[in-house]
Amino acid sequence: MEILSVVGGAFLTVVFERLFNKLESSRALNLQKQVLTKLRQWESLSLKISALLEDAERTQMFNSSHSVKIWLDDIRDLAYDMEDVLDEFVMDARRSNLTAKPNHASTSKLIPSCFNYFKQSDFVFDSQVISKVDDITLKLQHMIDESEKLRLLSSTTQARDGLSKASTRRLPTTSLPEHYVYGRENDKAAILQKLLNDEGSSSKGFCVVPIYGMGGVGKTTLAQLVYNEVKPESFELKAWVCVSDQIDIPSITRTVLEAVGGKCDSNDLNLLQQELNNKLSNKKFLLVLDDIWNEDYSLWDNLQKPFLSGAAGSKIMITTRSEHVVEIMRGKARAHHLEVLKDEECLSIFTQHALGADNFDAYPGLKEVGEKIVKKCKGLPLAAKVLGGLLCDKLDHSAWEHILNSEIWQLQESERGILPALRLRYYYLPSCLKPCFAYCTVFPKDYEFDQNELVLLWMAMGLLQQQDSEVDGHRYFNELVSRAFFQRLRRGGSRYVMHDLIHDLAQFVAGKTSFNLENLWEANKKPKVNFEKNIFDIQDAREASLGNILGLDELLLEWTSDFSNLRDISNGEMQVLDWLKPHSKLKSLKIVFYGGHKFPLWMGDPLFSNLSYLELRNCQRCTLLPSLGLLPVLKSLSIEGMKAIEAVGPEFYGLGTFPSLETLVFCNMFNWKEWASPTGSGGEFPCLLKLVIQNCPELIGQLPSNLSSLINLEIDGCPELRCSSMSLPLLRDLNITVCNAALLKSMVDLTSVTRLGIQRILELNCMPKSFVESLTMLESLIVRSCEELTCLWEEGIEIANLAHLERMEIRDCPLLVCLAGKERGLLPFNLKNLHLENCGELESLPNVLMMKMDGGSNNILFTPENLTFSHCSSLKSFPRGKLPTTIRSLCISNCENLESLLDVDNNNLKDLQLDALSSLNSFQGGQLPDSLESFFVQNCKRLESFPERMLQRCTRLEGMAITLCDKLKSLPIFNGNGNLVNLEIMNCEVLESLPELGSSIPNLKFLFIAKCKSLKTLSDTIYQLQLLQGLYIRDCPSIKCITDGALPANLTSLVLYCENLMLLPNNVVELRSLQTLSISDGRLLVGLDLRNLSSLQELAISRTWPPDIVLPSSLTYLGIIDVENLRSISKEILHSLNSLRGLHISNCPKLRTLPREDLPPLLGYLSIRNCQHLKRQHFEAKGDYLHLTRSIPYIEIDHGQVMYG
Repeated sequence: MEILSVVGGAFLTVVFERLFNKLESSRALNLQKQVLTKLRQWESLSLKISALLEDAERTQMFNSSHSVKIWLDDIRDLAYDMEDVLDEFVMDARRSNLTAKPNHASTSKLIPSCFNYFKQSDFVFDSQVISKVDDITLKLQHMIDESEKLRLLSSTTQARDGLSKASTRRLPTTSLPEHYVYGRENDKAAILQKLLNDEGSSSKGFCVVPIYGMGGVGKTTLAQLVYNEVKPESFELKAWVCVSDQIDIPSITRTVLEAVGGKCDSNDLNLLQQELNNKLSNKKFLLVLDDIWNEDYSLWDNLQKPFLSGAAGSKIMITTRSEHVVEIMRGKARAHHLEVLKDEECLSIFTQHALGADNFDAYPGLKEVGEKIVKKCKGLPLAAKVLGGLLCDKLDHSAWEHILNSEIWQLQESERGILPALRLRYYYLPSCLKPCFAYCTVFPKDYEFDQNELVLLWMAMGLLQQQDSEVDGHRYFNELVSRAFFQRLRRGGSRYVMHDLIHDLAQFVAGKTSFNLENLWEANKKPKVNFEKNIFDIQDAREASLGNILGLDELLLEWTSDFSNLRDISNGEMQVLDWLKPHSKLKSLKIVFYGGHKFPLWMGDPLFSNLSYLELRNCQRCTLLPSLGLLPVLKSLSIEGMKAIEAVGPEFYGLGTFPSLETLVFCNMFNWKEWASPTGSGGEFPCLLKLVIQNCPELIGQLPSNLSSLINLEIDGCPELRCSSMSLPLLRDLNITVCNAALLKSMVDLTSVTRLGIQRILELNCMPKSFVESLTMLESLIVRSCEELTCLWEEGIEIANLAHLERMEIRDCPLLVCLAGKERGLLPFNLKNLHLENCGELESLPNVLMMKMDGGSNNILFTPENLTFSHCSSLKSFPRGKLPTTIRSLCISNCENLESLLDVDNNNLKDLQLDALSSLNSFQGGQLPDSLESFFVQNCKRLESFPERMLQRCTRLEGMAITLCDKLKSLPIFNGNGNLVNLEIMNCEVLESLPELGSSIPNLKFLFIAKCKSLKTLSDTIYQLQLLQGLYIRDCPSIKCITDGALPANLTSLVLYCENLMLLPNNVVELRSLQTLSISDGRLLVGLDLRNLSSLQELAISRTWPPDIVLPSSLTYLGIIDVENLRSISKEILHSLNSLRGLHISNCPKLRTLPREDLPPLLGYLSIRNCQHLKRQHFEAKGDYLHLTRSIPYIEIDHGQVMYG
């Protein structure tokens, strides 16, 4: 079946933009007045056509109109004809200019900017040219007339007539889960853990839990599962909103407001947000924002305002295809990337929708073909679901075989299944990304491509703006990755691939605008060319007539990777390549696995005046590179895997100097030894911006001596290379990896470099003095994996030369002993960020890190702001003195021999983190600074105590966490810490008591204590914490009584799970604001009248079910957990709970019955787990409780078995 041609937004917009540029530039030529008048007509008519392209794309995308397809094809062909005529004007101008004054300088500019450099000559055209211009003018008018018959609307009338993209949005989602879900157990558990734990919690009151992945992978389905899995006691309020492509803030706000029981008749955003703010105030909520596309941070910033009033622990779960959305919204929480399913899981989904079962038992004859069909889905549940639905009424083997062997995504029958979802995904891409994505159809399916490679191809095709085009290209590429159009092959890898469905989408939108030539060598060892599905043998290669295909902009010629001895008999492959010479207007050429010994002469012909991208890859038998120096607009050249090349010399340049080349890459040239410039030259590569030399282990010669425009230089895997005579006056980025230290010594003129990265440098003991002192503009220095480095730089350097250095990062240098020789470790005075990691021999830090104990501003030699020391196992202590007052953040982790800390008496320190300091047993000094806002200590096994008054000055402290300190016996006294909001103490096994928790921390809102085995009680003054909202005490077996006094009156959440707890505080039933109560043993509730807790909404009881318990009617959730002797629940208890919406019962093995009737009227969720007798007798097969499914919308039995009312 023919692939549809939806080219409006993808290619025609770019083509017309190019036409407008050329029409504008044509005015710089002294054309005949008659011709200029015609070109102005072209411009006017083209503007009208351009305005119709968006509606044509929309019509073709969603209605598959054959007439519109033909119209678009004709427009494309006409645009190419127009471009050809304009290019003829350009070439005539070029020839005239060269005739008048032979000079290669003009060829260094890209069309159309070159017009400004042409000599103003009169061009006289014959009647044939005038006739061609007239013919195109008539065709343009005809296309406009045809558009009226097709009822296409210009972009200015679409909005007026209500034709917008909103009409094609995907259907809104709901919180009701899918009936059949497979393979998501681990994902569900991971998201639930994020929702129920405090990961990513912040002072904002909520954190975002993002789920992101490619379209059709099941993000919404997973969110639905989790949303319905969450226990009612976990969140006070829940709401689900389908956002889709537009963030309508008032609409979303109203939806959330109504979901949480609020109401506002006004459409005014301010009133809506005020009402929602009041509803959420101090309440723990769960909100799902499904299918977010919009990446405007300001919209999210406005939307979230009322959510800030919620209680800590509130969560907003989002689903999105965009990694950029995740970065905007997620805060500190780690996103959950949803991967594709395994084939067997996809198969279960497919069979459910195709056969109504999760296997082929009833239709064994369809199993083999069905499994093959599912493999085409590549793990996408959406694809499996739609294909299964397509085949549900086709149960004969021949029908399934037909689907297997056809282009399923293009069938009319499935156009409203998978393909519309993919069309929609493409349709909502920003317009600048559409042509870049559609271009990728030049790659075969499963082709592995590199980011730099593709960006350069985009540049060559003119798909990027001229200014900063490479920067834009990388940004576009990352956008397509974040939207899951591209998938990284492996974590940390540099190559990408497109999922088959995505590749089909690229073919769908590109139509017939690109050609892919591959398989020039088949399994029978006979060379063949595959061109538009027509096979030519070696004798017919000439008949392919690529030179006659004027619309061919890019060309990929790829042979097989098998270089056996049967290849290239009688130099046949060179003949094939010679005969496949394309038209001179080609813009991009890639030659891969070519087996000839040399290249044909046409490759360097300057008549290829549009060729801007050229790649030669894995042509392993070539001994000479083609002469390419005369190609006038070649901007990017990549040469990779040319194993037989030993020298690059004058033949590479020919008679030219690469006048327009901006990017040059040599990679995996394993036998390349010498790079020689033409004799008497020095002006080669006048425009080169980026040079990459990678994995060329034998290269020993010099690089070109004068690269006057070079900005970025990357040298990797060239241990023999030297660069002693290079002139690099504009170099900004320098990265050197797996080279010899002698290369650094040979590089001395680096005064413009601002970013330097060196990694795995051989024989490098310290950076050479001449090398360091030449880095006078250096701002960032990164040194990694230099295993022989003992100090950073030599003695006697002029440290003042590094006056601009602000960031220094040193990682994985195991022999590093000091930073700077024997001179007390001088550091640049402007250094702001210092990061040392995995430097196992580093015993001390530079003295200049510290101020002298006697103070004085003249003692500060540099002014750091952020210091990080990690995995420095030999570091035992800090220099004597105090931290400079400029420090804002100090993080020390995994320094196992560090015995004592520096004096952190610093008036500006805000964040102090100490982690895994196994030898630390004390703090120097006495008090932390009053500027401190966050204090975090974890896994300090020998730490026994803190200075008693360490926190006395910390009036701004907001958060404090002490965890995994096994020998810690006491905490510092709280005194005047009025801003402390969160306090967390965990896994401190010998801690017996807490300091007084009363008036010294009056604003504490959350207190979390867990796994402190020796802790016996809390402070008796805890009742003074009048703002305390959450009190959580778990797994503290020595606690028998929480406090001899009362609990704070304003508690909203109380969780007490301590196995030996004998008594509750005496005022528990007086906590009028209490909304959540979880108790480890129901015996503690005996005799208490819980009806007094009028605000209680969530109650969880464990171990014992109190007899004659009376529950408050306000309950919306009840959990009964681990009650071994529970046999029944009286209907009177449940019937009285008129507000109950969720009931969870787990690990009650003796429970036999539930009330058959008179259940709470609002009960919408029933979960029963590990209650085997109840399940076996009443819910399996013809159990007598199955009638409950008619009144309860959602029933879950043991995680997997789900019933719907």
